[in-house]
Formats: sequence, C-alpha cells, structure tokens
Amino acid sequence: MQGDCRKLVLVLLFLWLNAYSIAWAQAPPRHFIKGVVKAAKESEPIVGATVILLEKEKIIGVTSTNAQGLFLLQTSQKQPLQLKVKFIGYNDFSVQITPTLSPQTTLEISLKENNLTLSAVEIIGDAPGSYRKLPGTATRLKTEDIQMIAPVGTQEALEYVPGVNGVGDDGFGNSRLSIGIRGLNPRRSARVLVLEDGVPIQPAAYVYPNMYYNPPVERLEEIEVIKGSGSIKYGPQTMGGVINYITRRPRKDFGGMVMLTGGTNGYASAFAEIGGWGNNKVHPELQLLYKRGDGYRENNTFEQINATLKTNIIAKENKKLYLKYNLNMEDNQATYTGLTEYSFRTNPRFNPKKNDEFKVFRTSLDAIYEVQINKHLVAVTKGYASYFDRDWWREDDMFIRATSLGAYLNGQEVEAQNYTSATDLVRVGNGQTNFGILRTFATAGIEQNYNYEYQLFGKGATLNIGGRYHYERFMDSFKVGSSPTDREGALYQTVSVTDSTTGATTQFREALPRAQSRTFTTTAFSFYAQQNIQFTERFSMRLGARVEAFEQEVVDKLQGSKYNDKTTVVVLPGAGFNFAALTDFTLFGGVHRGFTPPQSGSFSLPFVDNGSQNTGSTLDLAAEKSWNYELGFRVNKSWGNFEVAGFLLDIEDMVAAARSAVFLNLGKVRSTGLEAGGSIKLSRLSALLPDINFAYTYLQSKVVNALTPSHLNSRYDAYRADASGTLVAVQDTIDISGNDMPYAPNHTLNIGLAKSFAFGLSLRADFKFVSQSFSDFENLTEGFVQNATYLDANGNERKYLGFRGDAGPIPAYYLINLSASYSFNKKWRVFATVKNLLDNIYISSRLHSHPSRPEPTASSGILVGARRQINAGVSWSF
Repeated sequence: MQGDCRKLVLVLLFLWLNAYSIAWAQAPPRHFIKGVVKAAKESEPIVGATVILLEKEKIIGVTSTNAQGLFLLQTSQKQPLQLKVKFIGYNDFSVQITPTLSPQTTLEISLKENNLTLSAVEIIGDAPGSYRKLPGTATRLKTEDIQMIAPVGTQEALEYVPGVNGVGDDGFGNSRLSIGIRGLNPRRSARVLVLEDGVPIQPAAYVYPNMYYNPPVERLEEIEVIKGSGSIKYGPQTMGGVINYITRRPRKDFGGMVMLTGGTNGYASAFAEIGGWGNNKVHPELQLLYKRGDGYRENNTFEQINATLKTNIIAKENKKLYLKYNLNMEDNQATYTGLTEYSFRTNPRFNPKKNDEFKVFRTSLDAIYEVQINKHLVAVTKGYASYFDRDWWREDDMFIRATSLGAYLNGQEVEAQNYTSATDLVRVGNGQTNFGILRTFATAGIEQNYNYEYQLFGKGATLNIGGRYHYERFMDSFKVGSSPTDREGALYQTVSVTDSTTGATTQFREALPRAQSRTFTTTAFSFYAQQNIQFTERFSMRLGARVEAFEQEVVDKLQGSKYNDKTTVVVLPGAGFNFAALTDFTLFGGVHRGFTPPQSGSFSLPFVDNGSQNTGSTLDLAAEKSWNYELGFRVNKSWGNFEVAGFLLDIEDMVAAARSAVFLNLGKVRSTGLEAGGSIKLSRLSALLPDINFAYTYLQSKVVNALTPSHLNSRYDAYRADASGTLVAVQDTIDISGNDMPYAPNHTLNIGLAKSFAFGLSLRADFKFVSQSFSDFENLTEGFVQNATYLDANGNERKYLGFRGDAGPIPAYYLINLSASYSFNKKWRVFATVKNLLDNIYISSRLHSHPSRPEPTASSGILVGARRQINAGVSWSF
C-alpha cells in the first residue's frame, strides 16, 4: 500500500512539473488583451466575471476580473481571437479581437442583465458590488471552485468555507449532511438553515430539520453561505447561518452536457442535462443523475437516482416564472454500527451489518414568480411543496470477543459479552432482531417578498419586506422487527391475562416496549423587514427584524393519542454596517438575534430509557436563542481578495441533543473565534506561479454555565470512593461549566495551490487540518477513557467505559487532496482527483454515541473518516 502511494505521488509530481516545463518551453507571451468589465445599468465594475480566450473553439486562456473589473490575458498569438465574458445574472458577451503588443490599451465591456436569470434564487446576489457591500460575512463557492475541488458530495465542498466544520457519517453518498457553523453541534446540520435556489429543503424546517436529503453536487452551479445579520431575512434557524445551493439555470439556447466519472471503492457517476429546446418564452431543462459506490467499509454500498425538470417562462419582459420539479431515490446499506477500539486498530473497514438498509424517496415542486412592477419595485412569490419518506432498518447489536469473530462470520452462534468483560470487544449484529425508524414528511409553503428602491432623506435606500406561511407534518414510527431482514415490524404485542378467581383468559393489545408512533404538525407564519440605507458613498447600514409565530402539535398514538401543543412567538432583530474605508478595503460588522425552534421530532430515541426526568415531549423545552456579533474586513486587490472576521455567539438554553438520556436546556454557551478566507493570485506576478486559496477558523466554544446528566451515573452501577473511602453512587448531574462544546475544534485549516495553464491544463493541491475536539460535554480524555476504573458494589474493579469506542476525543488529523483537469476545447474535458492521498486512517466522529449508553445498540462507536478515493472522468458539452 505504501509503495503504491509513493508511486502515485511521484506520478502526480511528474505531471505537475511536466506541465510547468511545457509552459516554460513555450515562447514568452508578447501580446496582450486588457479590458474592464462593467454592468451596463449601474456602470459599476463586475468582480469575478469569467473571461475566456479561444482560438478556433479551443480555450487558450482563462482569467477573472479583479476588484476594479479589470482583466489581463497574455498570448503568443497575434491573429484575431475570440473573447468571451460570462457572469451569472448577465448575458454572455462575445467579440473577435486582435491582441496588441502593449498592455496599455483597455477594452471596455458592458454586460447587460439577463431577464432569464432569477435573482430570487440567490441570497448574496450577483449585482456589481453586492458582495463588497454586505454588512456581514459571506462566502460563495463559484462554478470553477466546485469544478476544481471535484467533491464527491456537498459536505466536502462546504468544508472549504471558513467557520464550517464537517464531521463524518457512515457512508459514501454524502446525502446525510453533518456540518456545524461557528461551534454549533454538527449532527445532521440541525442548527443550520439549508436552501436550494432560495427555497427551504430540510425535511421539516421547524420540527425536524435534520438533513437526510442533500442535493447531489453534480446539479450545483454555486454554493452561498452567509453567517451575519442578513440571516434574519431567512428562517426559522438564524443562529448558525444560511446555506444556499444554486442549481444551474435553464439555458436559452439548445445544448447540454454529459459527464461520466468512475473510481476506486466501486464509485461511478453518470450525469446528463439537456435544455433550450423551447421557444422564446419557454426554456425547459432536464437533468438526470445515476450514482453508486461501495463505500469505505464493508457492506456499505449506495445507489442514487436524481432527476430534475425545470423551466423558465418569460410571460412578459417584466414577468418571469421559474418552475422546478425534482425526484430523488436512494438505496443505501447504511448503518449506525461503528467500530470498537479493537476493530478500529485491526480492521477499520470492518462492518458486519449486511442486512441494514436506508431507503429514501423525495419529490418536490418549487415555483418562483418575479414581477418588475415598476423601476423601483419588484415582487417575488415563492411556492414550494415536498414529500419525503425515509425508512431505516437496522439490526440490533451485541458485543463479542475477537476470538469468536470467525465463528460468528461463519454463521455459528457465539456468546454475547458484557461491555466491561474484555479488551478485544467487537460490535456485531445479534442475528435475531432489528428495528425500523420510519419517518415521513409533508411540507408546503408560500412566501411573498417585495424589494423597493427609493430615496430616504435624499439618500439611496432599499426596503425588503416579506412574509411566509409554512406547514409541515412529520410522522415518526419506531417498529420492532423479529429478524435482521424484517421490513414490516410491529408496534403492538398481544398480552394474555388470566383471572385468578374465574380462570378466564383475556387478551388485549399493548405497545411493544421500544415502539413509538407519533405525529408532529407545525403551522408557522413569519414576517421580516430589512431597511438598507446608503448614508454616504462609502457608508451604509442595514436594519431589520424577523417575527416567527408558530404552533407545534404532537399526537402520541401509543399513549392513547395523547395530545400536546405549544405556540411560540419570537422577534429577531438585526443590524449591520458596511464602510468602504478605501476603494479596495471594506469594514463590516453586525449583531442579530439567533434562534432555533424546539426540535420535537428528535426528542426521545426509542431504545433509550429516558428515566424519571422524561416529561413526554420536547414541546416543554424553550427554544435556543442567541445574540450573534461579528466584526471584520474585506480586501479586494488585483493580486487577491480575502475576508477576515471575528465573531461572538452568546447562546441561551442550548439543548444537549447529543444522544443523551434527556434533552436538557443548558444554561449558557459562548462561542468566539476568528475566520479568514480568500485567495492570493500569485499568477498575476508570474505566469508560472500558482494561486493560493485558504480558509482558516480559530474557535473557542465553551459552556458558560450548565448542568448535564453524567456519563457515569448510578443506573449503571458506577461507584466512587469518597474522602473517607466509602463507596457512593455518582451523582446524576454534574457541572460542566468551562468545558468545550462537542465537535468544536480550536483550529481548522484548508490551504491549496491552484494553477491553470494556457494550453488547457488546471492543477490543484489542497491540505486540510482539523485539530482535536471532544465528542461529549464532559470532555472525557483518551487517558481517562482507557485507564480509569471504579469499584462496583461488590468491590470489584471495573473499567468506567469499557472498550466500546463511543467515548473519548476526536484526535487531530490532516488530509491531502489533488485534482487535475484538461480541456481539449470548449466541448471536451477530462479530469482526475485523489482524495486523502496518503490514505490516512482517522476517527471522523463518534456522532451517534453517548458514553452513558453502554448497550451495543444505543451507541454507534467510532465512525472512520473517508479513505483514499481516486476518481477520473470525462465531460462533453454540446
């Protein structure tokens, strides 16, 4: 394996050096094309426009405009060439031009707005200067970034955004997104608002926002992330930030693309799109995707089929309708069965659960209608509806000795072990029973927004107001199965009772011990208003507020249809400023109220005994709230651009939702840190130098004041000796004030080198580092987990936590990723990527674990990070 790795590194290094040698061998460029790109309407420079130089349909040069809208291309050609300029939201520009010997001649290019592009699908905006004028942190991963990173899934791409920390889940398809922003718990991205084309896509944004659906990265054109005061325009989650996936718009002219990718670990992907076959008013587009893989562990295959039909309808010059229908189906051998310490050391690919199954069916319909009422007022109406069904069947687990594993795999019956009985524990299926967590979601909503530009006290101002009605229904069932392959399960069992006097036997039905069947319903109304005021040419402010009013209801069918409900009304203010201190240096800052609704659907896991503190419903929990502050600056130079910001989140009533016995409202949490991200364009200094891309986060996320159930409590015979030597039971709750929040590493770094050559080759190398973090609120260290013992009631010494793999920190790790792409012309492109070049074996998370749950099914143990993945592919555009 190490030998293969060294060979691969040498081959890639040879290709990189060979590309440089080719570039060096070429005649020094003596001809220039220099220009400036502006918006025709505002006459402001457009930053980041793509400028392409072609010779007979072959791309010979690519660059982008700087902060002043300027670009410079060099070529050895002196005959007329074709120059194309592209920027989202504007019509493409094309002209034939002859390079000059002097770089002093400047070509002026004006781009006109494209009526077929809907600004309503964006949250940052493409208007010139829109990014520079934002009063808060914002990141946009552009098409070329996504193309060069070539991520297997969107989580990998999002981890290039400052402030974002992704943790691994079991699987390959990346459909179950788990990211945290600025120290918030990353489990299933439940504290982040996720949109697609400006429309919420979480299964149930209020009651169960866990991301069990994530759009395939092949469909995406750009990804936007905002974390500042602008978050209050969206909701209900306003605490961590907003992620918006922007999909490719329907094209105006007939054309399409086919992309085929294959790789190690059984990975294969086939994506095709075709569009532009309509008329001048209707422009449909069809996208189809098939994707599969074997995963990084045994019995970990997945298959995905995703289809999208979308169309732009131009009713009139000032009226546009965007319709999008999506169908997604997935079949995964996904499991919660992670690794014990022994399995992680000896065989990190081990997974005995061949009968576990996770199936997803989702269908959705979105409509966005935009009307330019007059030159000052734009109205946008959004309607959306989705149906999402996910059935997850998992075999119950048990622990066995490693010495019995061979017999177990051969189908022989082996003895289950207590978690404290051996150091060579292996977590396997019990071969007898399973359970199904069956969840169905139905969501619908309609939103009306207005954007009004006017003069306020003689100053330019913009008022954004809007409201939304949202309805969601969540049906949550936990069924108990009688075999590892059972796909029906049961909620009830028949019980016979014999009267001791008469001898008569009566039969009745009662719920099985672990079974659940609940229905959650949320009806929500929300309103927002944001006022942007341009006080001077350099200074602007944005003031706003959001009102969330919603009712949550729950019916527990196994408890006599017990009904509970709660109504919540909350006002979320926000304010931000932007000051252009210099032409290319901008200060910004803001404060806003963060909010996360009580997430009732994830309250009590069916296999967890909630004890006497179980109130029966999370509807009694207060919502999580915070005050979010940030202050930063942006620099836009010809040689690069970057953004640096400091942040502070003061969080009240943080819910300890990480697989604990009871979801407790913690007292207070404070998350502070520094983010930095951007690029340094060394290629502007020399054609042979690469560009540097970076994203860094320094984070301190601490519990200020809170009590939580101890991992080591008396219900599991945990005893300690007091000062006099008397054995006493561990207290049920402990003070965790001052502890780190789980999955909040102090340092996260992504740094990459990227180089594009004039002959069509592009190379990129990335280094990622994540420092150690804790996996629990008690901050249990590796030394404590491995060495601490206690005396039980009989005086026997036992391990506190055994060797299960579900307790302890997440050690620091690093990864190296490589990618290469070569464009033969504007139609044909080949590409290759290597993820985790050194095939580092690391713990990505213990995400579905809790140290106080020693039963093998109640905690998953160690989830291993993604192993080395080598992909190669080809794309053809027509």
